[in-house]
Formats: sequence, structure tokens, C-alpha cells
Amino acid sequence: MGNFYNLVLLKKPGSISFNKNQLYVDLDLVEFNNTIKNDKNFKCSIAPENYFWLSGGGTIIFEDNFIFLVKRNSDSILNPGKFSIFTGRSNNLNEKINPELIARELFEELLIFKNNSYLYPLNNRFQVTIDNSFNEVDRIFKISKNHAIQYYNLENVNQQNKNIFIKYKGAERQFNLNYYINSKNDINIIFIFKSKTDLNELYAIDGEYFIIGNKVIKLNRDIYLFNFKNFQAIKFSKNNIQKSIKLKKGDFTEHCFYLITILRNNS
Repeated sequence: MGNFYNLVLLKKPGSISFNKNQLYVDLDLVEFNNTIKNDKNFKCSIAPENYFWLSGGGTIIFEDNFIFLVKRNSDSILNPGKFSIFTGRSNNLNEKINPELIARELFEELLIFKNNSYLYPLNNRFQVTIDNSFNEVDRIFKISKNHAIQYYNLENVNQQNKNIFIKYKGAERQFNLNYYINSKNDINIIFIFKSKTDLNELYAIDGEYFIIGNKVIKLNRDIYLFNFKNFQAIKFSKNNIQKSIKLKKGDFTEHCFYLITILRNNS
């Protein structure tokens, strides 16, 4: 199996400590020459003392009650067939030092269109990340060549953020973000945005891809529109008409259900 990402292992006690309100990561105690590069490595490294740094992403709220989800492929090593928010793994050192940058996973994976126009997100806090993410997916999907660009605003949704302290090369930085540690000790930074754009004439496609050698492999996973109030979901692709399906807790990844719980508690 190839190298698809780059996670580091945190050890407790040692390079990680946390309580319900804060997380402390000491990257000066991490072995950067022994990283987790794919799902097989990840699965083999699961142990009570191991914590995986860093994953993250999120989703966007539309019309108050709806979010986009992606259905993971049935042959995935981790969470096969589960409904998930748009998350992924860190692949560079900058994201491990500044976990806010992992928001790129959302903007790389969720590509939203209105008629034939690509909806380009605008958000002051995350605009550099959004622009960098678009440049990457545009290179693969040729969006700017084949579609008009329509801009739309994204609002940051307030969550129950926690303090994250990261030490690297003796310097300590503090962030105020929401994170979730699942049963595999996978640490996910969670981002939620909201749009006032209505859903009429929208469709979405999966922007996830891998490059193996010179070959680009697009995953083409199904995108669903999910009502977090009544748990109804419908496949949300262009010209797609199908009946909605009712989802339950066991249908979601752990971090996805955590996000849904936040939304339901705040609504």
C-alpha cells in the first residue's frame, strides 16, 4: 500500500495530555522518522497508548437543517460504508504545528456547484486555505476550465472550542479549536461552516483523489444531503432523483456523529 498521508504517533504519558477542556501536544518528543502513511499502517498501530496526530475537516450547513455528508466506499480499510463528514489526514509538518490548516480537507473533498457554476467559498479566516485547496483540486478536476465561478460566503459556526497547546522546537503555540478523539485515539479537528445559499439547483461531487505513480485515481464517492433534525438523507448528485433514506447512529463515523450531536444541541 502506498504513502497517502503522514501522521505522527503521540504517546500517553509523554507527548500528549488532555482533559475535557484542553489538549497538550509536545512535538519535540515525537519520532518524525516513524510516521503513519496509510490505513494499513494506521490499523496496525492502534493501541491504548498511541494517539494519532493529525486528522480533521468538517462540513457546511445549508438552510439551517442540512449538511453534506460523504459515504465511504464499502472496501475502505477504516469505516467501510459509513457516512462521514469531509475529513482526512495531515500530510505535512505545517498542519501538525498549526492544526487550523487541516480545514483544507473539507474544501478539497466537497465540491459544490449551482447549475454549471462552481461555488467558490469566501471566508476571511480560512481564505488562504480555501484558495490553496482550490488550486489543488482545479489542477485535477479542471473546474475553472469547464465551469463558471460563483462566489458565496461561509460563516464560521461557533462550537464548544477547547484550548490546544502545541510545542515544537521549544516554542509553544495556543489554538482555540474543537477536537474529537475517537475510540481508536484518532484526533480530529472539527470545522463547521454555514451558508445562506439555498439548495435550489445545487449539486455536489467528491473531490477526493489519489496519485499513484503518474495515475490520478478519483474516488467518486456518493455525496448525500442530510437533515440532522430528522436523520433523513438523500443522494445529492447532478440530475439525481431518489427517495430519502433514514439513517441511525451506527451508520456514521464516530467524528461525524459527534458533529451531528453538536448541531442538534445548538439548534
